[in-house]
Amino acid sequence: MYLFYGNAEMIKYLSGNFKIYNFNSLKEYGIPMNLFPPNNLGAISEYDFDCKYANYIMTNDIVFMNLMNLIMDLYLGLNIFILVQYDDGSFFDNNNSAWNTMLIESFFKFVQQRYGINATWINSPEDIVSANETSFSDYGLINLDEDKERASYIGEYQRIIAGGKPEVYE
Repeated sequence: MYLFYGNAEMIKYLSGNFKIYNFNSLKEYGIPMNLFPPNNLGAISEYDFDCKYANYIMTNDIVFMNLMNLIMDLYLGLNIFILVQYDDGSFFDNNNSAWNTMLIESFFKFVQQRYGINATWINSPEDIVSANETSFSDYGLINLDEDKERASYIGEYQRIIAGGKPEVYE
């Protein structure tokens, strides 16, 4: 499986089946990931932001379930391309531009550290040709098992509060 990320112009160079997710691109294309925190989470450094962003993902059930959509697609062996937009400062002011870059990098660090999956930045067609496949690491599979169990509990809870009856397993 491949996990690529890059801007929208790189999509035309993909060959094979790729599921497209949209992390922060202004292009209305792909499945929105909805993983943005409401602010910089009070972080005072890049490391602090990485820790607080990981905590934001793991402690917010809705955000966690959004992440699990992507992770389960990877688990099923799908090739994924995530649209990202690094700002050049022309659309946002410099503080937002730096925050946006830090958010993108923090997300991919989280995926690598939690699941062992390495994403490949695609900046040209040659990057696609030279990319290596990725897979879950051993500890990533352990984390995945725990996260799948949590996701099933969250899904069941959402079903019950929406009026469904609890499942009875015999």
